[in-house]
Amino acid sequence: MRELAGVGLAAAAAVCFDGAVAWQAHEARQEEPMRAGHLLARLLRRRRWLLATAIAALGWPLQLAALSLAPLTLVQPTLALGLVALLAASAIVLHEPVGRVEIGAAAMIIGGVVVLGFSAPDHGDTHSGLLALLVVIVPLAALALGPWLRHHRGRPAALGAAAGFVATGLTTKLVSDGFSTGDVAAIVCWAALTAVLAVAGSADDMAAMQDLPATRVAPAILVAEIVGPVLLAPLLFGETWSQTPGGGVWIVVGLVAVLCGALPLAASTTSAAAGSSA
Repeated sequence: MRELAGVGLAAAAAVCFDGAVAWQAHEARQEEPMRAGHLLARLLRRRRWLLATAIAALGWPLQLAALSLAPLTLVQPTLALGLVALLAASAIVLHEPVGRVEIGAAAMIIGGVVVLGFSAPDHGDTHSGLLALLVVIVPLAALALGPWLRHHRGRPAALGAAAGFVATGLTTKLVSDGFSTGDVAAIVCWAALTAVLAVAGSADDMAAMQDLPATRVAPAILVAEIVGPVLLAPLLFGETWSQTPGGGVWIVVGLVAVLCGALPLAASTTSAAAGSSA
């Protein structure tokens, strides 16, 4: 029941995260191509972008709550359910056509999450030492902040966005663990780093989509955001796959199913967003 509640909270977080994507992309494309830092400063003056960002921010406490109940191996792939909600909203509200590919992709995501729900490792609130965490998180943070410092857009910005969102998945887990153990210092430090990485990742994402098609940027970042934290969970958070059904085989099956559904769905939904901004 705890894991089921965690999946529900993660799904609600996903709706907040993905519900903001189309509006953020729309507003970013109204600006001239510029480096990530300047673009963010311009977007901060746009009310729609601020509203979309506020909706996305509402997803973070829901993600924290999900991680307090379910393992990272389950929560992170569940965030792909936001694409299903976005597809449904496009069909119902915008009356956009939904074909067999989109329906099949949505079914793959849902099926993959169900498989992961039955095969994910037990939830825990322990993690590796600070040195091991920093060895992983510091390089990701450097990649996320790089486009700001070097005035890069395009592929470097996309790489920075992917690294930033992978890192926020890890630091959000650490904030959740801090709440579980009552470690106030950990909560404050990791939450502050999460905020910095989220801002950097979002700005990199917007800068990347000014030079590259959204249908290429969004799926690539989504894969990193899902796969990165899941693969690092056994190393950093003790979510051992060998103790799960099939010795981790079913985790791989569920993860692959989620990705097989998420990739075409991400391309479809971001393509619609691009069309709405023309």
